[in-house]
Parts: sequence; structure tokens; C-alpha cells
Amino acid sequence: MLNRTALTILNSKPNGSNTQDEVEEEKGNMTAVIVAATMVPVIVILIIVLVTLSFRSLTCREYYQAAYNYLAVPSHSQSSQPTVIPIPETYEEADYPSIAVRDFIAHVEMLHADSDIGFSQQFDDITQRTRCDLKSEFSALQENKMKNRYINIAAYDHTRCQLKPIMSRQKHSDYINANYVDGYNKARAYIATQGPLPQTVDDFWRMVWEQNTAVIVMITNLMERGRRKCDQYWPNEGTEDYGVMSVRLLSTFARAHYTVRIFSLRNTKKRKKHSAERVVYQYHYTEWPDHGVPDYTLPVLTFVRKSAAANPPGAGPIVVHCSAGVGRTGTYILIDSMMQQIKEKGSVNVAGFLLHIRQQRNFLVQTEDQYMFIHDVLVEYILGGGDTEIQDAKIMKYFEDLEKPNANGENHLERQFLLSTCRRPKEHEYSQAVKPVNVPKNRIQEMLPIDMKRVLLPVKPGVDGSDYINASYLQGYNRTDEFIITQHPLESTVEDFWRMVWDQNSAAIVLLTKMDNDDCKEFWPEKGDSIQVDAGNFKLFHREEDTSLDPVTHDFIMESTQDDYVLMSRIIATTEWPDECQPLYTAFEFIETCRKWYQQYNSGPIIVIDRHGGCQAALFCALWTLYDQLHHDKSIDVYQVAKLYHLKRTGIIGTKDNYHYLYKAIDSLCKHMAEKEKEKESYRTATLPHHRAIKNGMLPNSNCNGPWPDM
Repeated sequence: MLNRTALTILNSKPNGSNTQDEVEEEKGNMTAVIVAATMVPVIVILIIVLVTLSFRSLTCREYYQAAYNYLAVPSHSQSSQPTVIPIPETYEEADYPSIAVRDFIAHVEMLHADSDIGFSQQFDDITQRTRCDLKSEFSALQENKMKNRYINIAAYDHTRCQLKPIMSRQKHSDYINANYVDGYNKARAYIATQGPLPQTVDDFWRMVWEQNTAVIVMITNLMERGRRKCDQYWPNEGTEDYGVMSVRLLSTFARAHYTVRIFSLRNTKKRKKHSAERVVYQYHYTEWPDHGVPDYTLPVLTFVRKSAAANPPGAGPIVVHCSAGVGRTGTYILIDSMMQQIKEKGSVNVAGFLLHIRQQRNFLVQTEDQYMFIHDVLVEYILGGGDTEIQDAKIMKYFEDLEKPNANGENHLERQFLLSTCRRPKEHEYSQAVKPVNVPKNRIQEMLPIDMKRVLLPVKPGVDGSDYINASYLQGYNRTDEFIITQHPLESTVEDFWRMVWDQNSAAIVLLTKMDNDDCKEFWPEKGDSIQVDAGNFKLFHREEDTSLDPVTHDFIMESTQDDYVLMSRIIATTEWPDECQPLYTAFEFIETCRKWYQQYNSGPIIVIDRHGGCQAALFCALWTLYDQLHHDKSIDVYQVAKLYHLKRTGIIGTKDNYHYLYKAIDSLCKHMAEKEKEKESYRTATLPHHRAIKNGMLPNSNCNGPWPDM
């Protein structure tokens, strides 16, 4: 097609007469003009095509294994038509090819080399390649701005989760700051969203209902460092209505690193026959720090695995949120998706998958530390052989398989022990324990508290080292600081010990030391006597003792001299645990004795003492924790408990025999419980046959603080 200038020239008539040469010259000029005019738009079109192809080559490369031609939800308006994002289909075209599981650990080590420079370079490269042309026009609408928690965190238009419009409300009642995000080989496996605001709580529950969501993953606390990170969107008890949605809290289970809440959800605007209640599980990770990443990978790995497994077949997307719905949210999605790829394909592609999902919600995996943490979690998953948690029905068989040698003469037990105890902390991690002023306070230099998990005493002004005691926090089933493990007090540290008991508000002290020489003495006053502690800040009174049986008990009253605060504390002492416990399951009888006292007061960490604050005390804490896990979850994870203990106080597991003992004790307990159950079943069958019908009609017991079964 000719342009207007060319047409004007063609249609123009000459003024006056022209010679033949002039006519020929004019014809030639006119021909040139026509050719030029014809070629200009062709050249322009070619340039546009080349630029477009070049741009797509740069921004639309392969981000993951499958072809993801992602289409948004059908629009409610002409302006919200879905954007199609073409992705090549094969890894061969990818910027970041998958890495085989067998090579992944070496790959991560390489990225960690030279102060993690490989991670820095790769994360920067991903950021550079992330598309920045995707629109978020709905988030920018004036009517929707108040629904965004952060002004720079918007929801892409083409993947945004659209609510069903409410006809009686403003025209943009379909908006929520949330996006669909793909999982491994599953489109829209997740909805990534921000922590609800007061004005968006109703919308949040509408989304959960409309999307048929069964699991909500929350990875933030309501308040962090004094700042509101998320508004509470569930009732503390009973039922609460949020717009048209009625939410009832059914139960709450608090664990060391996370809390599970179970809700019943109902749409009050639907007729009863169409508004069946739905059960929704909220998995709330409570130990993620405001800045940075968790200290340990194993608890996060367990949390991701359990929360993802809770999503039933046929349910809608898992709703994942932190505060902004990008950093921690993206971290969770990456870990879960890569675990799926490892299971299905035996390979990993963190970088490629991150590039893909960053097209679906902005800033997913917000920091380099989060990106690095994802790799470390996956390394832990691979090293542990996938899932180290064993269901109760498989414990005895699993224990038998542990001891079977492989072709190299090694067995799985040895491998687990080596993996759980291989890390050796660097010297700077013990900075307080090795200070000259604190060295005399340690019984041995091989059993020291790591700075990050040591118990801090109240500082005495002007006294260097006054906050130090050789004691470490260990997690239990219910709390991260459920136990304090410490050495038998030296004469010079007796006051520090009682200062710790007072400051930690500890009602239960478990003493495992054999006090048969001058090195490990009694560290309390005689019965009926009292002493002043901490420069007279409180008084320690030995009220009662019972030495007639094993275990021996000593009861103390600690009274403040500054106010009317009183703490009751008991030492429960045994000298032959666990060596003299035969059969092995009888080791739990002493643990139960300690538990009964602790449950009366449930105050502060349980302080566990052995000679060096080492193996004996660690076995006690581990068996207590494993039994709680067996009782509540019907499963155990010896590997995770042992490894976390080793990381928090290096050396406390000690030897492979000690690691082996944990399995043997649990195995003995399971066999004993099975025998007891058979006896009870035989009795019921013989004398009370109607009990079977009653038993089968019972609801599941949700009381997580119930008594232990009979030993």
C-alpha cells in the first residue's frame, strides 16, 4: 500500500510544458519515490517483528519442564482479559537446566564456595531475567489500593485470583491481592496472597470458599518486632462471621515450630442443603524470623511436608501467605514443588522454576538468603533419603531394616548417625563459652553451649561473664525451649544454676548424675534450711524430700525478696537411668514420673542435668520428645530429633550406640504397647462384646494433653 505522500505525487499534474528529457527524468524520479514509499512500511514491519522476537527471546525463555501457557480465570469485564505467556516446552531450551539429584549436593557446595558468591551471581541473574512488563492494573485502581497491604506488592492481572462479584457492592468487589501460582506439573497448585487486612478478611474467606481450599499455610506472626504483619482472620474460640462466611474454630494443636488450627467454614447466604460445612486446616509456622531465614532446615522441611500432605485429593489450591505474600510464600512454594520434582523425576531446577513462577506473582523469593535457604532445605531432604518420619505401624519393620547391611557392609543406621552428627561448629560459634572469664565454669571443653542456643542469665552490672552458664535450650514436641540441658553445677556455679532456675521459672529439674564422689556434690541446702541467692534477690528454701524410693525427690520454695512472687520447684533424681532399665520400655516409666509433676505446674523449661550436660540428658529429652510424637502423630522421626540436638549442643548424642538406643527403646515400647492392646482386645472380646461397637462409633480423640497409655 502506498502512503499519502506517494499518492499525492502520482495524482499531481505538471505546471506548464516539459521537454521529453524532463518528462523521462520526472518519470524516473516518480518511480523511485513509489519504490521508496512501498518499501518504508515493509522495513518498519520487519523491524517491529525482529524487535518483538528479540524481546520474546530475552523474556519468554524456558522456566520449567512442562509447557505453561497460563490463562487467567474467565474475566468479568472486557478490561481483564487474560494474558497468554508462552513458555518453550523442553529443558534443552532452558536458561537453567535441571540438575540430577546425585549431582545436586555438589552443585550447592559449589554455589556456597567463596562466601556464597555462586548464589549471589545466580540470584542476580534471575532478577535480571525476570519480566518487568507484566501489568497490575487492577491493583492500581483507586478503589483497590486500600486492599493492598504494601504499595509495591501488586497482583498481576493475568494470574490474579478473581472473586465472584457482589452485585450490591462496588464494581471492583472481585479484587483481592492474590495470584495463582503453579506447582510442579500442576497448574494453579497454590494461591499466593498477602496477610489479610481488617478490610480484606471477608474477601479472604470468600476466596477460600470459592476456590474450595482445604489448607491455608501461614508463614508469619501477627506482630513481628513491634510491627503489624498480618491481621488475625480467625476466631480465638467459637464461631465468628466474616461477611457471608461463618468460621468456627474446632481445635488448635501447638507444636514446637508450628501450630495447626482446624476450622469449619460455612457460607451463610446459601440454602442449608447447598451450604454443607467444609473443614479447613491452617498450618501456621511460628518460628520464622522477621528478617532472614530460620536457623535450621529440618523443622521447615517437616512443616512443608505435613502441610502439603494435608491437602486432600480434589481440593482446590493451597492458599499460602506471609505478610506481603512474596518472600516466605515463594520460599514455601519452591521447596514443596522441588520436593515433588525430586520424587517424580529425580532432578531439581530451583532457578528455572523460580523464573517461571515470578511471571505469576511479583518478587516471589524476595532475598538471596531465602534463595540459598531453599537449596539447603533440599539438600537436607536428599541427604535424609526423603522422609525420615516413620508411621507407628511401620516402626518395627523399619527398625529391622535399619540394621541390614548393604552391599558395602554398611547399614542405614550407621549412615543416619553419621549424617545427624557430621557438622562441627566453627570456633566463633562458641565465642562466649571460650572467653577466659567463662572457661573455668565448664567441666570439660568438649561439651560447650553454642552462642545461638545458650541460656543467658540476667547480667550483673560491671561483672564480665555474669550472663554465662554452661546450659543449652533443646526443643521438645511442644516448644522450641521445652528443655534446658546443663552440666552438674560446680561449686563456683551453684548460684548461677539457681539464678537460671529462677529466671527461667522452671518447676521441674531432672537430675541424672551419680553423686558418688567429691566432684559431683549436692548443690542445695539441707532439708528445712534456706539460702539467699543472687545478692539476696530471692530465697531458696528446701521444703521437703523423699529419699525412700527411686527416684528421689526434693521440693523447694523460691521466694522473691522484692515482691510476693513464689516459685515451687522439684528435683527428681535417679542414678541408674537408663542403664538399669530392663526391658527397655521401662525407661519411659521414669519419664512419665517427671511428666506428671511437670503437668501440675507446666512452668518454664524442664531442666535436665547430667555430669557434663551431655549424652544421658540428651537421651532423656529425645525419648520424651519421641514419645510425644508417637502419642500425638502416630509416628516418630529419630533422625530429626537427633540432628537438631546435635546442632544445638554438639556432641550430646555421642556414639552410634546412643543413637541406636533411641530406636531400640521406641521399638521396645511399641512391642509392649501392642501386647497390652492385644490383652485388652482379648478381654473385650471375651467379656464385653458390645464394646467393639462402641469403639468403632467413637469420634477421634483430639485431646493432645491426655494421659499416656498404661505401661
